[in-house]
Amino acid sequence: MLEKGGQASVPSMSDMEKVAKSPGDPSRRRRGRPSDDTPTVLVVDDEPHLLRLLSSTFEKSGYRVLAARDGPGAVAEFERKHATIDAVFLDVGIPPAGIGCALERMLAIRRDVGLVLMSGDDLHEGLRATLDAHGGHFVRKPFARANALRALRLAMGER
Repeated sequence: MLEKGGQASVPSMSDMEKVAKSPGDPSRRRRGRPSDDTPTVLVVDDEPHLLRLLSSTFEKSGYRVLAARDGPGAVAEFERKHATIDAVFLDVGIPPAGIGCALERMLAIRRDVGLVLMSGDDLHEGLRATLDAHGGHFVRKPFARANALRALRLAMGER
């Protein structure tokens, strides 16, 4: 299930066709990125199998993937490579203390980065407000790969 602004969204057939479209297609627009650059996503999750699944899904769809397993690792990677990262796909329950400090630090460095949060639980009010204010997207676990990919593309300004 993919949510934005508290509403559930079920992809239509035309949405699924858009998901299948390559991110390298020159008709696609990405935030501040030349059309010939490979879009980059930072995936953050402490569950190794989910980190591998998302990384593989995004790489097979034409994205460059950077990965981190916790908040401090995500912030360190983002600080080093923030200029080349188009989106962050972030688990709400990452160690050591959840998403709060890591998300705050990354958005302080670069507010225009695409944002997707994922969790098996509802987002608390403050986190939902941050996500909505940033124009980000939420993916509820468990999710289909197509929904994760769709959320990533929407967060990056691709339609």
